[in-house]
Amino acid sequence: MYIDYAETSAKGIQDVLDILSDPERLPALIHCEQGKDRTGVIIAMVLSACGVDRQVIVDDYSKSRQGLVIEYEDVKDEMNDLGLDDEFAKTRPEAIENMFVHLEETYGSVATFLETKCSVKPGVFSKLYANLAA
Repeated sequence: MYIDYAETSAKGIQDVLDILSDPERLPALIHCEQGKDRTGVIIAMVLSACGVDRQVIVDDYSKSRQGLVIEYEDVKDEMNDLGLDDEFAKTRPEAIENMFVHLEETYGSVATFLETKCSVKPGVFSKLYANLAA
């Protein structure tokens, strides 16, 4: 699922990285309904663009599980209503890890994916780092 998000959301990813690289547009809030899938993918991309170690990103994503425990049954019911099984309601670190592996195998690196598929200009990476990680 996260591989599909990444592969089909190039323009959205580019837009978010462009916004976050512009200090005039900060602070910013990124969220979706549960805050684990679409938000997890875009935050993983942002952290990766800032040079954060992959394991740190996966560990950060995994923390969503703790925050969503109280909502798990509701999320599971929503996923079931969409025709998805219970697995889609879980926050599995393998989901983000598999996305990274796919992007690296397909594009050579996450940065190359962002530059080629998402048309993120190289200068955006240093601006993101300056705005968010420095």
